[in-house]
Amino acid sequence: MSWAKYKRLSSSKDLSIFRRGTTASDGGGGGGGNDPDAQAYIDALGAAGYTVSGAEETAINTFVLALKADGIWAKSHAIYPFIGGTAATHKFNLKDPRDLDAAFRLTFFGGWTHSATGALPNGTNAYGNTHYNPSVDMTLHDGSLSYYSRTEISKAFDTAICAFDGNFIQCSPNINGGGFGFTSFIGGTTPYVVNVANPDARGFYVASRTSSTSLKGYKNGTVSGAGAGAGPHPLPNGDLWIGANPGSGGVNWSILECAFASVGDGLTDSEVTDYYTAVQALQTALNREV
Repeated sequence: MSWAKYKRLSSSKDLSIFRRGTTASDGGGGGGGNDPDAQAYIDALGAAGYTVSGAEETAINTFVLALKADGIWAKSHAIYPFIGGTAATHKFNLKDPRDLDAAFRLTFFGGWTHSATGALPNGTNAYGNTHYNPSVDMTLHDGSLSYYSRTEISKAFDTAICAFDGNFIQCSPNINGGGFGFTSFIGGTTPYVVNVANPDARGFYVASRTSSTSLKGYKNGTVSGAGAGAGPHPLPNGDLWIGANPGSGGVNWSILECAFASVGDGLTDSEVTDYYTAVQALQTALNREV
């Protein structure tokens, strides 16, 4: 989706095209006002004590409609927009904003700094448990992870989002002292490692596996590299964490401020480009883009 088309989604005239004969699950609102999925998330933020501004409400609604128009919403399992500035609001999954582990609601542990710009882990003991188990909730050869980093670092083995049980899936914007890495990501009979040069850890990162032989890493909607490797590698049986590798009770603690994260099915090149357009527009509307 182009930037111009995304901007047009925020007008009432264009929003009406999503309301004809559609439901919350298949792509849009019912009678009027916000898309019902966007409204459910807005209501969850309100119930947690946060007053959503008119600008934020428009941004959330436009974002949901863009993901539905581009086919990304249906492929998403959990989406964390980190809106509201507190742990109580940052925990919610936009796809299912119930306050339940079964809804993949985040549970925060350790030292986090929550603010209007996102959630910043302290790099020593902070992580967010998504309660999402890849071996149960993800399909082998068909998965993606994303992370929007607002922090520039030069740090080896900073793990942004990861699940581990000896096998692991991971998306790490900064790894091995400055590389952009996806290590043994999304399992399969041919595990892949993507390590490419990345001088600035800020930006929107996506790791996507769409087949047993295809893994790609993306930064800001553009392919950064494809993987290579060999050997059996099943999906890990353990919860996906934001902010650390769960191995040995937590290692490779992150210091990257997170303004957005997600997990879902594998995404194509064009879908990742559209995803970046939508996510960057959301961050811009919230005055925290990088």
